[in-house]
Amino acid sequence: MSRSPNGLAPVGDDSCGEEESSPETASLFASGAPDFLSGVMPIETAFAIPQIKRMQERSKSKQAGRRPTNTLRETFLDELADIYDAEKQLIKALPKVAEAAEQEDLKRGFQQHLEETEEHVTRLERVFEIFGEEPKSRRCKAMKGLLEEGEEHIEDEDGDAALICAAQKIEHYEIASYGSLVSWARLLGEEDAADVLEETLDEEKATDEKLTSLAESVINVDESQQTTESEESE
Repeated sequence: MSRSPNGLAPVGDDSCGEEESSPETASLFASGAPDFLSGVMPIETAFAIPQIKRMQERSKSKQAGRRPTNTLRETFLDELADIYDAEKQLIKALPKVAEAAEQEDLKRGFQQHLEETEEHVTRLERVFEIFGEEPKSRRCKAMKGLLEEGEEHIEDEDGDAALICAAQKIEHYEIASYGSLVSWARLLGEEDAADVLEETLDEEKATDEKLTSLAESVINVDESQQTTESEESE
């Protein structure tokens, strides 16, 4: 093999400066390389390019110490496990909340919502089944914090208005969770699951409206009692 007069790379040697291709890349292009002269890219190569990009993204994620982004299905199942745990926490807490309520209408409201919440758990199990998954819980820290706040109101005897406020915070959290799950289920093409979840979403919204109405009546009763006591003291 001849060398150039300056003693550098051999004349006509095209291997200088080329990097050895990885087995994955080599196999992807084994069926044909892009025909740059004709301007036509073989179909095998066209399908291979997205695979190369995915491999590059995974490599970058590993180098940066990041996990690959979850798919929508995985995100859906994670949130489903979260609200499943949240509902079961609520079932344990509602009897004590109902007992602490002073107004009879509010007591009945909490007792009725306990029955609805038990049905919500059953529906969530049905959604897991639709997705071909076993029901599982993921500890819901948000519900745990909301229930602890409600527990403080009970211990401090803050009254029905405070209990209603705590309950509505819980309803708003559930409405946000179920709203996302309904949208994601439809995007995933799981219309049956979306319909089941939407039924619960509608009930959560109705409960929130009932609590708003009860809050107004409770405040009016409290104000009336305070006025009567004030007049009697005079």
